[in-house]
Amino acid sequence: GNFLRNDKCFTQTSNLLNTVTPTESYICLYMGLNKSSEQLELGNTNLWIYPSYDHDKNVEDFMQNSNADLPVVYISFPAAKDPHFGNNNPGYSTMEAITVANWFEYDNWKDRPWKKRGDDYEALKEKLIERILCTVFEYVPQTREALAYKELSTPLSVKSLANYPKGELYGI
Repeated sequence: GNFLRNDKCFTQTSNLLNTVTPTESYICLYMGLNKSSEQLELGNTNLWIYPSYDHDKNVEDFMQNSNADLPVVYISFPAAKDPHFGNNNPGYSTMEAITVANWFEYDNWKDRPWKKRGDDYEALKEKLIERILCTVFEYVPQTREALAYKELSTPLSVKSLANYPKGELYGI
């Protein structure tokens, strides 16, 4: 339908939108488990894992050198939070682990299409998966033997699928 708009308000809003700074990029490891949340005693509480209490420094160090400790790993248990998941998928569960990423580190592949970024991109993803899994298994060790599936999204995945220009975690 048609709607009325106040051109002055629209212009002011458009100008304000241009001042919004996007959040940092991120990577997310999606995991499928061949045991239920109950069997694994996962619960539904999110974990926020940091290398130290100086969160700003953790992020700053990582953004300057991505070989530094991961500044945060957020681990969530979507299946444990869904009251219908167990009924619809008995004997299975899911987890995800998210951390920040440097957009510029994906420049080599930014013009390649999703799922066709090449072996070097896939090798980078495998390295990142192993880094994240080290943290996951340290804090949720019972999932190691139950891990049946894993897939990593990168800032380029977010750009391709959510159309966020720099793969940011949150858009407007």
